[in-house]
Amino acid sequence: MPDREEARKQYSKTRAEFEKLETQDKTAFVVEATFATLGQAVEDTGRQFADILERVANMNFGREHDPDAPNPAAPPSAKKKTAKKRTTTRRKKKDEDDA
Repeated sequence: MPDREEARKQYSKTRAEFEKLETQDKTAFVVEATFATLGQAVEDTGRQFADILERVANMNFGREHDPDAPNPAAPPSAKKKTAKKRTTTRRKKKDEDDA
């Protein structure tokens, strides 16, 4: 595996050069490298998430793609139930106590 060996040599060389830096330069290098790595990770994650969303958007879900087709999950004529009005005696009792 010459690529892995070459990468290890490059790492060792870079690490040796890093050790030669002054503390202030080491700190700046570490901060810059950290933000570059975080930025790359956010970019990669965003790209992967966009790919997932695109695949989900293009899924067929067992029906032909027709924007005018009715949604099979929704009943054709769903009637809404009306909530019964509740009467409370709490307000009346409070009004009587205040009187």
